[in-house]
Amino acid sequence: MIKKLLLLISIIGIQQSSFAQAGAYDLTFANAGFGTYMPGTVNDLGYSIAGLQDSSMYVLSAARINNITSSVVMHIKENGTIDSSFGNVGRAIIQYGTSIYMYSMSLQTDGKIVATGLSYVTTSDANFITCRINTDGTIDSTFGNNGYAEYGFGTNEDAANAVKVLSDGSILVAGYSRQPTKHATIVKYTQDGIIDSTFGVNGVLIISNAGGSTDQITSIDQLVDGTIVSTGYKTSSSGANSAIAFRIDNLGNPLGGIANLSSGSDSRASAILSDGYQYYVIGNNSTATFITKLDTLGVIPTSFNNGNYVSLSGGGAITYLAGITRQWDGKIVVCGSSGQTNFTRGWMIARFNANGLIDPTFGTNGKVIYAFGANVFADAYSVCIFSNGKVGVTGFRSSLAGTANDCIVTRLLNDSVCLTPITPSPLTGQFLNVCGKTLTYTIPAVANADNYTWRASNPNVLINGAAGPFTDTVLTVNVTWPSNLTSNTTLYVKANNGCGSSVEKTGLAIVYPTAINAINGNNLNVFGQTINYSINASQGATNYTWTTNVSGAQINSNQGTTYTSADTSISVTWPASFTNGILYVQASNDCGNSPVYTINLLGTVGINELNSSAVVVYPNPVTNNKNATIQTNLYGVTQLQVVDLAGKIVLNTQVEFKNNSTEINLDGISKGTYLIKLNNENKLLTKKISIQ
Repeated sequence: MIKKLLLLISIIGIQQSSFAQAGAYDLTFANAGFGTYMPGTVNDLGYSIAGLQDSSMYVLSAARINNITSSVVMHIKENGTIDSSFGNVGRAIIQYGTSIYMYSMSLQTDGKIVATGLSYVTTSDANFITCRINTDGTIDSTFGNNGYAEYGFGTNEDAANAVKVLSDGSILVAGYSRQPTKHATIVKYTQDGIIDSTFGVNGVLIISNAGGSTDQITSIDQLVDGTIVSTGYKTSSSGANSAIAFRIDNLGNPLGGIANLSSGSDSRASAILSDGYQYYVIGNNSTATFITKLDTLGVIPTSFNNGNYVSLSGGGAITYLAGITRQWDGKIVVCGSSGQTNFTRGWMIARFNANGLIDPTFGTNGKVIYAFGANVFADAYSVCIFSNGKVGVTGFRSSLAGTANDCIVTRLLNDSVCLTPITPSPLTGQFLNVCGKTLTYTIPAVANADNYTWRASNPNVLINGAAGPFTDTVLTVNVTWPSNLTSNTTLYVKANNGCGSSVEKTGLAIVYPTAINAINGNNLNVFGQTINYSINASQGATNYTWTTNVSGAQINSNQGTTYTSADTSISVTWPASFTNGILYVQASNDCGNSPVYTINLLGTVGINELNSSAVVVYPNPVTNNKNATIQTNLYGVTQLQVVDLAGKIVLNTQVEFKNNSTEINLDGISKGTYLIKLNNENKLLTKKISIQ
């Protein structure tokens, strides 16, 4: 009976997971889909959420800790419990100045967390404050000044509302600075938390011409071409607000001016989201919410609701939107609040198709509305999509008496199956002899990929005319390789979509030709003869230069003692009389040259020289383990070659003579008759040996 009951429960669980409608609460998370977190004593508000690959999450929350207004990042496991191994019992505690308020966070590619907000120096003077947190929940002391980067504009209140880690690792924080009225302001840091002086004016961009008496930025994002899009609002002298959006390049130069969003009276833009090439903006006006999509010129494309704004109502008199995210299939999910009054409002989550129309397959007619109870007000501030497609939302809920707030997280089921693209197929293009060239590289299309990111291991390599990484929908790029490359360089490409990125496919550009390891051909008794010599092709080589120091030698029929071509074989006509010499060969391409390889030559060698009495080898014949002892009047390091009677080198090594004696191991050499050649400081001795 118990087994049948367990089986029934299991079947019900499978059915719930398989057939539950998108937008249903995930009952496997925390308490029936909702988690309540109180990292401090009062005023715990969840401002930002980020889903991780293992479906756990980071949540940025305000908190009151030890009577200090603080911020915390919590690591919440997939089942909704706090990860106690993270930071201080699950909390990375951020405290700076007299009080601190962090509103936004962004993750680096290495998993570290960058959070931003404002910190009060005095009760009326606040500065931009940005902090970086390690993946174990400790403050990263290598960032800024012992983990914090602070920027002040005077003695007034300045606040950062948003942070974005850019594709090159640099960091933008945006909000407003009072000078003395509010102006939209962006500060750029290097990835180490140092002001990037190349941006704006000494690292700061102040937008003072938005047309209002005051203005501020609420959200910031990046397009795949590296440009930056921001949104917020301006306030006129009469107190009316107007939503704005604008685009700048990575140096802070305006691109196309400021777009005034005509979304109704008294409008404020609350969040921006890039799909790579265009961007969504959400916000609120005096009567409703608005959702729009803009191209790089600030114009609504006709593919989005026929070029019009979209409104969303939760059914109550009060409706706000605060957070936005995008599924891998292009659908967008927004969160906010809705209710009859400001003191009885609850959470609202909605999903739209990419064309701007509400998605009726999500929740009830495209929306999920949750009221926390009578006399309770609540706001949802941030939303994310996990790698398994589920939806995470964070915000706050007031207590019944309204005296405190709790950080709330919910997770919803979803019908979006998240498929990360597979690794791209091998790159097609030239990878040998690349220096100083602009070459084309191509990959086949990858299923489910939205775009592709190309980069090179050498930062001086240009991809489509600019330093990488380069992200676009294109399958073909032009890569300009520097003429002064000094080491092999890797070209990378990966496929991306809203779920993540594939493993990178690599192609290795070979800079210098690989080393030549042997010259095949007779080098004994060569005087007066025409001998053929050859080498194995060197990877990356376009030419080979053959040279000899034997006066009167002719390479390839009267070409002299130096000959350069793509040939891996030559013939040399040696003069009628010479004693010793050297044959050289070196591979080359447009990047440089390989090491020079040489063989020593014997022009005239008599029988006594071939079997010099000055060299003793024993045993001879060499048998058993093929170990032999060589005695001669040489000393120190000596080049030793074993050459068969056809002139082929079968062993090329160095030995050291101590007390005029050394040992060699000839194991692996076939039975037969060979010459041992010893070359020490231009003194050449030979000895015939037999291996049995």
